[in-house]
Amino acid sequence: MISWPEIITVVLPLVVSNAVAIDFTAGDPVDQIKDMRAKNRKMQQALRPGEEKMAGVNCAIDAVGYQAVSSDNPEKEDSMQTIRQISELINPTGAIGLIGVYFDEDPGGADKHAKKGEFVFPLGALWNKGVSIGQGQAPVKQYNVYLRDLIIAGRAKPSFIVSHRLPLSRAVEAYAHFDKRGMGSGQEWTKVLLKPQPDAA
Repeated sequence: MISWPEIITVVLPLVVSNAVAIDFTAGDPVDQIKDMRAKNRKMQQALRPGEEKMAGVNCAIDAVGYQAVSSDNPEKEDSMQTIRQISELINPTGAIGLIGVYFDEDPGGADKHAKKGEFVFPLGALWNKGVSIGQGQAPVKQYNVYLRDLIIAGRAKPSFIVSHRLPLSRAVEAYAHFDKRGMGSGQEWTKVLLKPQPDAA
């Protein structure tokens, strides 16, 4: 049986080296992904007779959550944009993992439904395709030691996402920028490390 450290060791390099970013400004992301898959000769040759219609993906992960930014208007949130795109892209009998954040209530939510943790979900499209959905918070404590050891060994370098290292006294400013979610004054604030060091007098 394969252990989690082995799985993480194998999967992390694959995820990093084979990931293909989709530029939302270059067109509809669903169409872009389907087009890329159609041009993938190895994938097309692996299809069995009758599977030619499987133009989408067999599994998808929503790692964004309800604070997804609208591709039509980046100044606004569109809570279900990612889920709608997945419902178009997922193949019949595919599987979806919802690991993005979906709070049961958020006073600052984009609309009255988001404030109460209610979301208009494309359930009919997913049900019609027989899609399986799994969800929940990641059991992070289960993997902390494994991930720490990968970092210590130099096999994983998550620090590339850190954009700012600030003293604790600038936490309010950091959260204000980070809360912009990649827009305007928060555009460059991807991950902030706060250091509880005393400020210089």
